[in-house]
Amino acid sequence: MELESIDLEFYRVPKFALLVLGFWPETKLTPIRIIHGVINLIILSWAVISEMCSGFMLIQQPIVALDAIAPSLSKLVTILKLTVMWTSRIRFRILVNDAYDLLQVDNSEKKLKILKKMKKFTAALGFIVFLLGNATNAAYFFRPIVNNALDYYNGRNVTREMPFIAWVPFPTTNIVAYCLGYMVNSYFGFIAAFGFGGVDGFFVQSCMYLSTLFQICREDAKLAFFAGTFNVASVEQNIITRKKLSAAIEKHNKIMDMCEELVDLFTLIILAHFLSAALVICVTAIDFLMASGFNIVVYVVHSLMVIFELFVYCIGGTGVFESSIDVARAVYFREWYKYDISTQKMIGLIMVRSQKGTNVQVPFFAPSIPVFGTMLGTAMSYITLLRTFLQR
Repeated sequence: MELESIDLEFYRVPKFALLVLGFWPETKLTPIRIIHGVINLIILSWAVISEMCSGFMLIQQPIVALDAIAPSLSKLVTILKLTVMWTSRIRFRILVNDAYDLLQVDNSEKKLKILKKMKKFTAALGFIVFLLGNATNAAYFFRPIVNNALDYYNGRNVTREMPFIAWVPFPTTNIVAYCLGYMVNSYFGFIAAFGFGGVDGFFVQSCMYLSTLFQICREDAKLAFFAGTFNVASVEQNIITRKKLSAAIEKHNKIMDMCEELVDLFTLIILAHFLSAALVICVTAIDFLMASGFNIVVYVVHSLMVIFELFVYCIGGTGVFESSIDVARAVYFREWYKYDISTQKMIGLIMVRSQKGTNVQVPFFAPSIPVFGTMLGTAMSYITLLRTFLQR
């Protein structure tokens, strides 16, 4: 029953999002999928270019320019994320398969409890990331409709606006051209929402799976020791314990290798994401302070989406680090001193390898909850500075 539910929930939301865009690493790379993925990247690249152009063309209207630039920054980072998923799809596939194999636990009650708790939390994180991304896209999609409805109700002129402020290479005076442009413009946001929903969801769920594997490894190490009261372990007890510890060490090394692989794959993505996140939070917050009507809803949802994206990267890094340290703590508090020297050396090896913890370390920092607080503080400083500049 547990194994079936693992199959059902395993990378469920990221898999769906990336399958829709043609970037899920486990799918066979057919010509149709290649064309599908390339077209989506081209469309998203055009979205970034057209929105950036609009931002610079409207530089005399700072608030409108910021409104155009904020979504383009998120789309630009999404292009990077999807490109990394595409170019490293074989490595991602191996990582997914290794995580799946190691999560197939035995019928230990504690391990099944750990697994059950992990599934709910991991699925919730992936779903919320995906939900907020699509909620943001929906808010931008309905913004012109709601604003025009309010203008019509209040007797003002109705304007033909697009969901995202972007340069359009053809006039929108014709209703057919306008509807076509509206659909294409909306698709910009659809690709971005599914793109970062899939990639960010993949990262946080990978971190949660690795955190769970460290917890399972901790239970394996604890079960290697004999329960009950005895003064000194017998020869047979030492042999059995060493055999179990050897399996636990092998699993622990495998999990650490998987962590290193995940960090290597996501280093550029994490750096770009954290660099852009503070700027996007700042821009959307300024837009919110200057906005009115339905625009307030748009910027609130967009800000929440960016903040939660940042949060999942940090909670993923914290989860891996804390679970990896727990392995050393669990072994240390067992009665290891009752075993012979050979067994104690193996125990010491586990403690040395795990006592420093395994960080999701990228250049300059490691994503964690304290870093999340620092990033929000930095964003608030940017908001204050930019607001002062705009008011002058």
